[in-house]
Amino acid sequence: MRVTGRLVRIARLEADAYQFVDDPEPVLEEFPRLKVLLDRPGGALSGGEQQLLAIARCLCGKPRLVLLDEPTEGIQPSIIDEIVETLQRLRDKSGLTMILVEQNLDFIAALSQRILIIQKGTITREVQPGDLGDASLVGEFIGITT
Repeated sequence: MRVTGRLVRIARLEADAYQFVDDPEPVLEEFPRLKVLLDRPGGALSGGEQQLLAIARCLCGKPRLVLLDEPTEGIQPSIIDEIVETLQRLRDKSGLTMILVEQNLDFIAALSQRILIIQKGTITREVQPGDLGDASLVGEFIGITT
């Protein structure tokens, strides 16, 4: 299925249970990289482009809250930067709330207002984004002592 079909299809699924966009164009405005790929099959996209498409599909549902589970895993740095910029813009423009499950500390720091450290399923600490630059703090949570 082509990129356009994936966006339009998700826009029409379960329309009675959720508010979905009828036209994916406003979502595509947020993802200019996808606009030039509309005629390509989704499986022919790079890993980063597939991640952008997954986020765009999610946004077709007009969510107020998005859970992103390791969105940078295996993605090249330039696409990670693009994802950060897009998510920051969406957060600032629409008030989108995001819960990130992520190991990339730069990504977390760029997008987070509040960071909770979870170990063995329990929240053990809350830190501020600026605290992620503290090597001893980070080392404490990844098991490295200095």
